[in-house]
Amino acid sequence: MADVPIDLRDLVGRLEKVERQNRFLKIWGLLIPLLLLTGEVSLTASLPAKVITAEKICLTDKNGITRLKMELENGNPQLTLTYENGDPCLLMGPGELCFYDQGKKARINILARNTLNFTSFALTDQEGKNCVTLSAGPEGPYLSIDDNEGNKEVVLSIDPIGTFNMIEMGRGKP
Repeated sequence: MADVPIDLRDLVGRLEKVERQNRFLKIWGLLIPLLLLTGEVSLTASLPAKVITAEKICLTDKNGITRLKMELENGNPQLTLTYENGDPCLLMGPGELCFYDQGKKARINILARNTLNFTSFALTDQEGKNCVTLSAGPEGPYLSIDDNEGNKEVVLSIDPIGTFNMIEMGRGKP
């Protein structure tokens, strides 16, 4: 092979050119995916929101048990959350919020009914009977406390003119 004279300046020039091309490719190699990603994000961000129309929506767990149900009950919207076995644990409907224990008993009821023009908060016992009820209406607020057997009730109230009343009632056994 013939000896080729090596010009150091030529070699340095070629090396600098290769390094410039390498930098150029690295920059574009990073910018192109970045531009594609931002373009895709901006395209998806400008899409209109999807509307789902249904009479009933159920979310189920991996075992097929309905855990959340949104539906119309007699024309009124209702939301029900359930325990792992499918029994209701929370029911929310127009003017009503009800919490259930795992024995399917309503334990806490919050009612706000326009037809009766009152708001009520009730705690119930294991049998589903109201033990403590706090209500507010046009006649004023009242607190009703029942004994465990349902034989006695004490009602504390304040009437519209500000008078405090306490009424003890016996019921049940004569």
